[in-house]
Amino acid sequence: MRANGGAVDIGDDWRSPVKVSTPIFNEQVGRQLGVDRESLGAAMQYAFEGTRVGVYRDGNRLLPIQMRAPLDERGDIDNMRDI
Repeated sequence: MRANGGAVDIGDDWRSPVKVSTPIFNEQVGRQLGVDRESLGAAMQYAFEGTRVGVYRDGNRLLPIQMRAPLDERGDIDNMRDI
């Protein structure tokens, strides 16, 4: 596009800014509740992205089987406290 003399204001970064929430894990409270950082991370991954639980063979293709929380549980950031 830059080689074309008629093109102006060329941009190649199309990523839209998104809000990001970064949870902060309190080690002391986690110990009191019997929760460690790894189990919290696994629970959050299941809730929002999904966890791979198996593989389905379709002919010669291997398709991953993902398990994740229902949409009403993962669609709102306010539900993060319940995870």
